[in-house]
Amino acid sequence: MFPTSRLANTAKPGVVFGLYFPALKRIAQVGFVESIRGTWINTIEANTNLSGSRDGDGVHRRTRHAKTIYRYADWTRKGSSR
Repeated sequence: MFPTSRLANTAKPGVVFGLYFPALKRIAQVGFVESIRGTWINTIEANTNLSGSRDGDGVHRRTRHAKTIYRYADWTRKGSSR
């Protein structure tokens, strides 16, 4: 989901984001950026729940601080998917 050709430096609506989990040594939660409010990112995420678990029960809106987001991928722009 995060090939070099799609990496983005900042959040914008529609961009995919990834959260890194050190215990797993990988990105283990992804979702879409819905909107930005200063340093807070409103997201839409699957396989989560209202308490924030990554082993969740559905699709939920969440608010995350920008510093907690490990990587962004912009699939909205034209270009190579490699």
